[in-house]
Amino acid sequence: MLAVKIKPFTKPILIMKNTIHINFAIFLIIANIIYSSASASTDISTVASPLFEGTEGCFLLYDASTNAEIAQFNKAKCATQMAPDSTFKIALSLMAFDAEIIDQKTIFKWDKTPKGMEIWNSNHTPK
Repeated sequence: MLAVKIKPFTKPILIMKNTIHINFAIFLIIANIIYSSASASTDISTVASPLFEGTEGCFLLYDASTNAEIAQFNKAKCATQMAPDSTFKIALSLMAFDAEIIDQKTIFKWDKTPKGMEIWNSNHTPK
Protein backbone atom coordinates (compact mmCIF):
# COMPACT_ATOMS: atom_id res chain seq x y z
CA MET A 1 0.00 0.00 0.00
CA LEU A 2 1.29 3.43 -0.95
CA ALA A 3 0.90 6.14 1.67
CA VAL A 4 0.80 9.70 0.40
CA LYS A 5 1.03 12.74 2.63
CA ILE A 6 -1.34 15.43 1.36
CA LYS A 7 -1.32 18.94 2.73
CA PRO A 8 -4.50 21.02 2.45
CA PHE A 9 -4.34 24.02 0.15
CA THR A 10 -5.99 27.34 0.90
CA LYS A 11 -6.99 27.75 -2.73
CA PRO A 12 -9.04 25.21 -4.72
CA ILE A 13 -7.13 22.96 -7.07
CA LEU A 14 -7.72 23.92 -10.68
CA ILE A 15 -9.15 21.27 -12.97
CA MET A 16 -7.18 20.70 -16.15
CA LYS A 17 -9.32 21.92 -19.02
CA ASN A 18 -6.60 22.35 -21.58
CA THR A 19 -6.52 19.43 -24.01
CA ILE A 20 -2.75 19.70 -24.29
CA HIS A 21 -2.41 18.82 -20.61
CA ILE A 22 -4.84 15.93 -20.97
CA ASN A 23 -3.04 14.64 -24.07
CA PHE A 24 0.30 14.91 -22.28
CA ALA A 25 -1.09 12.96 -19.31
CA ILE A 26 -2.31 10.23 -21.67
CA PHE A 27 1.08 10.24 -23.35
CA LEU A 28 2.84 9.78 -20.01
CA ILE A 29 0.58 6.83 -19.19
CA ILE A 30 1.38 5.24 -22.54
CA ALA A 31 5.09 5.91 -22.01
CA ASN A 32 4.86 4.28 -18.59
CA ILE A 33 3.32 1.16 -20.14
CA ILE A 34 6.06 1.06 -22.76
CA TYR A 35 8.70 1.60 -20.07
CA SER A 36 7.45 -1.32 -18.01
CA SER A 37 7.51 -3.68 -20.98
CA ALA A 38 10.45 -2.47 -23.09
CA SER A 39 13.97 -3.78 -22.80
CA ALA A 40 15.47 -1.59 -25.52
CA SER A 41 14.68 1.87 -26.82
CA THR A 42 11.32 1.95 -28.56
CA ASP A 43 10.32 4.50 -31.18
CA ILE A 44 6.86 5.61 -30.09
CA SER A 45 6.14 7.81 -33.12
CA THR A 46 2.85 6.10 -33.98
CA VAL A 47 1.48 6.71 -30.47
CA ALA A 48 3.00 10.15 -29.90
CA SER A 49 2.45 11.78 -33.30
CA PRO A 50 -1.19 12.76 -32.64
CA LEU A 51 -0.26 14.17 -29.22
CA PHE A 52 2.44 16.41 -30.68
CA GLU A 53 0.42 17.48 -33.74
CA GLY A 54 0.98 21.15 -34.49
CA THR A 55 4.06 21.39 -32.27
CA GLU A 56 7.75 20.71 -32.59
CA GLY A 57 7.98 18.69 -29.40
CA CYS A 58 9.97 15.64 -28.46
CA PHE A 59 9.92 13.05 -25.72
CA LEU A 60 12.67 10.85 -24.31
CA LEU A 61 12.10 8.38 -21.48
CA TYR A 62 15.39 7.47 -19.84
CA ASP A 63 16.15 5.09 -16.98
CA ALA A 64 19.01 6.60 -15.00
CA SER A 65 19.44 3.47 -12.87
CA THR A 66 20.28 1.31 -15.90
CA ASN A 67 21.66 4.13 -18.06
CA ALA A 68 19.25 3.10 -20.81
CA GLU A 69 16.94 4.89 -23.18
CA ILE A 70 13.45 3.38 -22.92
CA ALA A 71 11.26 5.26 -25.40
CA GLN A 72 11.69 8.14 -27.80
CA PHE A 73 9.77 10.46 -30.08
CA ASN A 74 11.56 12.89 -32.38
CA LYS A 75 14.98 12.01 -30.99
CA ALA A 76 16.74 14.57 -33.20
CA LYS A 77 14.74 17.38 -31.56
CA CYS A 78 15.57 16.00 -28.10
CA ALA A 79 19.27 16.16 -29.01
CA THR A 80 18.95 19.91 -29.63
CA GLN A 81 19.97 21.77 -26.49
CA MET A 82 17.30 24.21 -25.26
CA ALA A 83 16.69 26.12 -22.05
CA PRO A 84 13.65 24.85 -20.11
CA ASP A 85 12.65 28.46 -19.34
CA SER A 86 9.79 29.05 -16.92
CA THR A 87 8.07 25.69 -17.45
CA PHE A 88 10.71 23.96 -15.32
CA LYS A 89 9.93 26.27 -12.40
CA ILE A 90 6.61 24.45 -11.97
CA ALA A 91 8.29 21.06 -11.51
CA LEU A 92 10.95 22.50 -9.20
CA SER A 93 8.30 24.25 -7.10
CA LEU A 94 6.28 21.06 -6.71
CA MET A 95 9.39 19.13 -5.68
CA ALA A 96 10.31 21.82 -3.14
CA PHE A 97 6.80 21.79 -1.63
CA ASP A 98 6.77 17.98 -1.55
CA ALA A 99 10.17 17.84 0.18
CA GLU A 100 8.97 20.55 2.58
CA ILE A 101 11.88 22.79 1.59
CA ILE A 102 9.42 25.65 1.08
CA ASP A 103 5.85 26.36 2.14
CA GLN A 104 3.26 29.04 1.35
CA LYS A 105 4.91 31.46 3.78
CA THR A 106 8.43 31.20 2.32
CA ILE A 107 9.89 34.54 1.25
CA PHE A 108 12.47 34.68 -1.52
CA LYS A 109 14.48 37.81 -0.74
CA TRP A 110 15.53 40.12 -3.54
CA ASP A 111 19.31 40.57 -3.71
CA LYS A 112 18.93 44.25 -4.75
CA THR A 113 20.36 43.53 -8.20
CA PRO A 114 18.14 44.96 -10.98
CA LYS A 115 16.64 42.04 -12.92
CA GLY A 116 15.36 43.79 -16.04
CA MET A 117 11.66 43.85 -15.12
CA GLU A 118 10.33 46.08 -12.36
CA ILE A 119 8.14 43.34 -10.86
CA TRP A 120 11.19 41.08 -10.41
CA ASN A 121 12.91 43.73 -8.28
CA SER A 122 11.24 42.77 -5.00
CA ASN A 123 10.84 39.90 -2.54
CA HIS A 124 8.63 37.04 -3.74
CA THR A 125 6.47 34.31 -2.23
CA PRO A 126 5.05 31.11 -3.76
CA LYS A 127 1.53 32.62 -3.75
